[in-house]
Amino acid sequence: MLKNLVNGSLILLIIAVLLFSLFEKKQEEQKVVEATYDLSDSYDEVKCQNILIIPKINLNKCMNINDVNKDIAILYDSNTVVLASHSGNANNAYFKNLYKLKVNDEVIFYHHNKKNKYKVIAIKTKLKKDKLSFENRDNQLILVTCSYTKKDEQLVYYLEK
Repeated sequence: MLKNLVNGSLILLIIAVLLFSLFEKKQEEQKVVEATYDLSDSYDEVKCQNILIIPKINLNKCMNINDVNKDIAILYDSNTVVLASHSGNANNAYFKNLYKLKVNDEVIFYHHNKKNKYKVIAIKTKLKKDKLSFENRDNQLILVTCSYTKKDEQLVYYLEK
């Protein structure tokens, strides 16, 4: 009887240790996820002066190649900044989940090592053949990607600080 009690206690002790170690590992993973939404040592500040962070879609992207076929591209950079990327399933489709953004969602854009926080204020659909026009004003960010449902349309997200 004592032997069964000792064996049972050992099994419970082993289970408790395993559960505790899994809990600790889960806590560490959670801390890493939270840390990804801030500028960290993971990016070389000299090589990465533009970082786009969209927490809602788990996007944290250093933009170091200004080519829409390889990265998120800066199409226009003045008072207003316009960024474009592909949607779909390819490796370069960084805006594939952009459709999940809604009005008032937050976007963080480190531009030339300066942190800027934006909120989505409007989402519009435009024909690809039409030129993108906008008022060039301070504190505005525009995100552009292809429509997920219509090949001749694009989605345009307007954001402000």
